Amino acid sequence: MAVVGMFVLCLSTLFLLLAPSSGVSIQSDIISKCDDAKGPDEQCSIVGDGDFYGLGVRIGIYASWFASWVSNSFLLDAREICQSLDTNASFLFAIAVAVATYSMSGNIRIIDALILLLLSFGYLLSVMTIWGYRTKPANRHHFGGWGTHFRLVLVNAISAYGIWFWGVGMTYKLPKCNTREQCGGLKLWILVQVPIAGAGIRNLFLAFSCICGAYYFAMFLAAVLAFVKLLRETSDNNWRDCRKSFSRRLREQIAKVDPWPLNLPERTRSTIAFWTFVWLVFAIASIEMTLQINHVTGPSVQTFIANAGQFIPLVVGGCTLLRVLWKVGLLGLPFKLLMTFLFPDVKPECPSTTSRNETMYSAPHERTWWWWTITTWLPWLCVFRCWRHAGRRSPMRRKLRDSSSGSYGFSSYTTETNGSGSSPSSN
Repeated sequence: MAVVGMFVLCLSTLFLLLAPSSGVSIQSDIISKCDDAKGPDEQCSIVGDGDFYGLGVRIGIYASWFASWVSNSFLLDAREICQSLDTNASFLFAIAVAVATYSMSGNIRIIDALILLLLSFGYLLSVMTIWGYRTKPANRHHFGGWGTHFRLVLVNAISAYGIWFWGVGMTYKLPKCNTREQCGGLKLWILVQVPIAGAGIRNLFLAFSCICGAYYFAMFLAAVLAFVKLLRETSDNNWRDCRKSFSRRLREQIAKVDPWPLNLPERTRSTIAFWTFVWLVFAIASIEMTLQINHVTGPSVQTFIANAGQFIPLVVGGCTLLRVLWKVGLLGLPFKLLMTFLFPDVKPECPSTTSRNETMYSAPHERTWWWWTITTWLPWLCVFRCWRHAGRRSPMRRKLRDSSSGSYGFSSYTTETNGSGSSPSSN
């Protein structure tokens, strides 16, 4: 249901964004905003486009970023993470369609494309992952759905646009409008003010976009190979399993991997959460300071106006963040304290910290470090049997003991003796 809702929202956004290109051209509106004033830096102001990056739009996007960060860092619930990522994907899809449509028609200024690109890469690097942290073995069953692969295609498109923008778009393709050439040129804030027209800055961000593009394209290639592998298995079985969705069969193959490679220790998870929060703050500061140092003004850019273009993104992002905070318990804490004061004898039920389907962490030396690293970021490789059996440290063998209730107990490890030919004994 969440995927269907996201699809409808994205489709509606696509029609709304493509509507202007099918009717009256907006080229005249862009030209009317071009006013490269000469004089001191303070006088070279730019009339911003509130429909692209108005205050309400930016706050809604920032709220969705924090919602995903809270879900990944504190909830550890796969369903909640997926819902937060779907909200982020809706915003990212709207940005991608807008910037691609207007760039192809030449109806977007460099400053507008730059801000939208910052909003896009803020999503890519603040949310950190396209599927969310799978920290519990039971949560592996929520990996590999259509939302995951939709976001995978989306981030590849954003990375490709970043390469195009820093490579040829900014210098040759986009109109030379509001470039502030008489006032020091357009600038970007990355702790310091840097002119984006400089060759060094362009090459730096071009290399950064290429690295992101190569990383996400490797993910996309692994997903395509996994899809082809599962498609061939379906063909070999005479299409008996054709009713099974691709995501379900992918999850079944990933579930065969033991131990689960996406388990994160508490310390590692805390470190990732901290640096993700730091990048979140930096991304927001970079966008806001870039607007300030370029003197981007306008009633919809610096102040909130209650119109549909500002109000809808604000409500969507804000409600997503409030829902996640309620799930965490920050917003529900006053209510819990009130209930404790009114009903002191009623004790809340405390669910077990370890569910029946969860297993203990396996020995860290069963796999090599390179296998863990690659599998964590390219889980699609788990579809291939040769990869599932690769990277094992020989002669280590894992042995599970089943309890009478059918749940998994502690993992025991035995070392095979070399040359004896006899089976090792276990305690």
